[in-house]
Amino acid sequence: MVQTTDFQNIPFSLKDLKNAIPKEYFKASLAKSLFYYFFDFGLIALFTFAIYTSIQYGYYYFLFLLVPLQGSMFWSLFVVGHDCGHSSFSKGDKINYIFGLIAHSFLLVPYFSWKKSHQKHHLFHGNLEKDESHVALTKKSYRALRYIMKQQTKRRIFQRLYKLCLFFPIYLFYNDHPNHNGKAISHFEFNDVYFRQNEKTKFYISIVGYFVWLFALAASLYFSFWLVLFAYIVPWILYNMALHFVTYLHHSHEKNPWFYSENWTYLKGALCTTDYDYGVVSPVLNFFHHNIERYHVVHHLFPSIPHYNLKPATEAIVPILGDYYHLEKFSLNTYLRIFNNCKYVNEQNPKEQVYYFQST
Repeated sequence: MVQTTDFQNIPFSLKDLKNAIPKEYFKASLAKSLFYYFFDFGLIALFTFAIYTSIQYGYYYFLFLLVPLQGSMFWSLFVVGHDCGHSSFSKGDKINYIFGLIAHSFLLVPYFSWKKSHQKHHLFHGNLEKDESHVALTKKSYRALRYIMKQQTKRRIFQRLYKLCLFFPIYLFYNDHPNHNGKAISHFEFNDVYFRQNEKTKFYISIVGYFVWLFALAASLYFSFWLVLFAYIVPWILYNMALHFVTYLHHSHEKNPWFYSENWTYLKGALCTTDYDYGVVSPVLNFFHHNIERYHVVHHLFPSIPHYNLKPATEAIVPILGDYYHLEKFSLNTYLRIFNNCKYVNEQNPKEQVYYFQST
């Protein structure tokens, strides 16, 4: 990855990259999408039955394997539902909406609201003023946030929850990033940040889907507390941990710069993401997690590519990207290193065209 202001003179265009990818990789296959969709739900059902059996017959030691596997499949299902949000699940908008609504409601995500905010993230990634999630803090915002965390109980609680990797559900209810100019945005309210007026019906249906499933879970706790705890609640927490862990690494790195609007372009922002090679476990993760960890750069460049075509699409453009393609081999200290090194961007020099993370 180039780490100079040469980001202002990228030697290829988005069109060059698109032309290098065979057209069939952009086409969604409903049959393939449905296979992965029901494969994920099928494994979730299978693990639920296995957890039920383990509890019923007292084989509690199996839970140490089954519960993490269930959480892993929750993350997998989110990735397929995420395809629905990008219209890469099917050509049909209604099919994308229905299957996305079911998958995301099951995971306690308001589908349409998240789809809209996620689209904004894709449209403006790398833009310090307009990006929606995993946005770099400026030095001023970072210092203010650090001070507030020391002063307010609410912020201390938020920090602890963040460390438990519950950032995503908090983000859904209460996103108070500085880009919102002091206003907290909730995915559960119809607002002019995410939605157009003609989208109210889809918004409300998604909210109803969320709370119907939440009510069903609450009712199930009464009839089978331990099954719901180990087959859903703990896996749901683990899935949120995986979601935060993976997406944080994709969008935060010492080598990936940030831009203000006057120097930002869609191509620059999309290139400022990172793919990760997880070594010997990569083939397993690529299959069960639908390529999302390993092939994320091309997804940001062309989010309409279905997950099962991300690998060949990446291979098609890597020769063109050259040093602008960022692939890192994951190690046990990767997350901690990035967390420690990527505190904020120092925006205090207005002559700079790109801003890299600072650690102190």
